[in-house]
Amino acid sequence: MTLVRWRNQDRMSPWSPLGDLEAHFDALYCGDRAECGAAAKSWAPAIDLRETEDAYILEADVPGLKREEVQLEILENVLTIKGERTRVAEEKTDQYRHVERSYGRFERSVKVPGGFNADGVEATFEQGVLTVVLPKRPEAKTRQIEVKGK
Repeated sequence: MTLVRWRNQDRMSPWSPLGDLEAHFDALYCGDRAECGAAAKSWAPAIDLRETEDAYILEADVPGLKREEVQLEILENVLTIKGERTRVAEEKTDQYRHVERSYGRFERSVKVPGGFNADGVEATFEQGVLTVVLPKRPEAKTRQIEVKGK
């Protein structure tokens, strides 16, 4: 079986060659040590933020975490998701050939345009997906204005 190197979606960025250069230096100075290079960098869950007529809905992928391992904080118009994904204890016989999953603490903050009603926020967690419903403030909702005249 041949392993194919996973490429991030940002590979077409003009800065992507710098990431390759960094990886070469990490390999040169760190070898396979987990505390160095990409494995030591923090990770953040992928999120989607969508808007409906009444609310903003944020969905975050946090596979491998339990509901109680995720914390949410709200300050002004910013929602912050925090948590930690820990590596399961390895058996002495395990020999990894390729590692892509990241572990450790994460923190992800999202500023919600137009703000939201913090008292009405609801969060659910199902199958590794955190869904947060942020109800819009009444003044942030779209209104229809009647045009008067002759």
